Amino acid sequence: MMATTHSMISSLDWSSRQSLVQTLSSSALLDALLVRILDGNECVKGQKAVAFLRPSGLPDAVLSKVWREGTNGTGEMRDRDGLKRVLSLAKDALEEEEVKKNRGLASSTPTASSTLVSGGSPSILNVPSKPMTDKDKAKYEKHFSSLDVNKSGMVTTENAVTFLGKASLPEREIREIVRKRSRGAMSLTCEAFSLAMHDVYAVIKARG
Repeated sequence: MMATTHSMISSLDWSSRQSLVQTLSSSALLDALLVRILDGNECVKGQKAVAFLRPSGLPDAVLSKVWREGTNGTGEMRDRDGLKRVLSLAKDALEEEEVKKNRGLASSTPTASSTLVSGGSPSILNVPSKPMTDKDKAKYEKHFSSLDVNKSGMVTTENAVTFLGKASLPEREIREIVRKRSRGAMSLTCEAFSLAMHDVYAVIKARG
């Protein structure tokens, strides 16, 4: 029974739309998730709310709107219905952000010059990266752990920029990569940080 409950609690993966939809459609998964985030308290609010929603990668302004509307303006989530409202609004917001992103990509028609930056080097927006290997992942996660001193599962974008800035890329480009992977949020999950670091290495390798 305990193993089953743990599996339910661990089932929500913000990076997977299917996981979010599955959680929303299951009362058991919602209840298990609620127990986890309540953590013995009567309601979820403040920093606990931030810690729960931040891994979605949505911009802070959007997260604030989701939380405010999902809790009917109270700022407190107490039950399954409240959790379901918040997750539904978050899902809609994520889908809207994806539509905006796709529109932006469709409206931009890269030319030979637009795929290059000064000096004729490949733009960070157009450099493909090889799939992340298990070895890469382990290395990135180790670096993430060294930055996540509070063991919160998050690192600020500024700390990520400072760390990744040790690479031989201009700070402006490092910030662009971090902003892309954080999706405009003020902090990154381990997965987002790993993707950003992988992007940095891909750009450096492409430029020789």
